[in-house]
Amino acid sequence: MPPIPISPPPNGGIFVWDDVSPEDDNYGTIIVPKVPKPTGKGRWKRLYTSRLNVKWFNAKGDGVTDDLAALKLAAAAAKTLNADLEIPSGKYLVSGPWVLSELWVQEKLLSNARTPKNLQN
Repeated sequence: MPPIPISPPPNGGIFVWDDVSPEDDNYGTIIVPKVPKPTGKGRWKRLYTSRLNVKWFNAKGDGVTDDLAALKLAAAAAKTLNADLEIPSGKYLVSGPWVLSELWVQEKLLSNARTPKNLQN
């Protein structure tokens, strides 16, 4: 069987290839390539030392892109890994409810410099 070209995942960072891991893809810290693998296993794993950044999970924070799915993936990974979650300044469009630290985010999560609207306890 010829070698299979495998490219590193997008969004920068340092990754290592784990050829025996069966973990599910979380689109930020564990990336499963969309190519056949000889063993059916193997994943890219992001190396990090502190917080998980929502941008790793494809959140844009541009005020145009719906970031809800990316924010949920990032929050779930942070919870699973018991890591802090970093949300850089930006305008994060959230199309539906999102539970984060006991808060419901209904419309938009804005940059840290402004108070988000529609937060309820």
